[in-house]
Amino acid sequence: MKALPRKASLTGVVLALVLTTAVGSSAHETQSFPDHDYCYYGRVCLYQHHNYGGGKAFYTGSDADYFYDVFSNSTSLDNNVSTVWNNGSSCTVYLRGGYDFGGWQWATSLGQAWNLNGTQADDASSHHWCSPS
Repeated sequence: MKALPRKASLTGVVLALVLTTAVGSSAHETQSFPDHDYCYYGRVCLYQHHNYGGGKAFYTGSDADYFYDVFSNSTSLDNNVSTVWNNGSSCTVYLRGGYDFGGWQWATSLGQAWNLNGTQADDASSHHWCSPS
């Protein structure tokens, strides 16, 4: 068996690495993730439907009034939140039933996610980081 010239061997190795990297990158770019995976660290993430469904909205701070806010699908955020996920960096988030942090409160500790039920489902109008008001 005749040995390949060193230049040809090196070219083959480089080509193999380029093809492997290209195939790996392509597979990663087309991978799909559930909607809630876009809730990046440092945010409180609100979802229109239970289990991270429907429109989504992400916040890095408090919001005293959801009246003019909309989910990613342009649906009003006010009185339409069904799931909350605190993917923040330091403290509890308090979802509130009224504007200006009034009404009922739902405390979501750091790292927790909840489907809102009962009177809280589709009834939130504000949220506050780190303290109830």
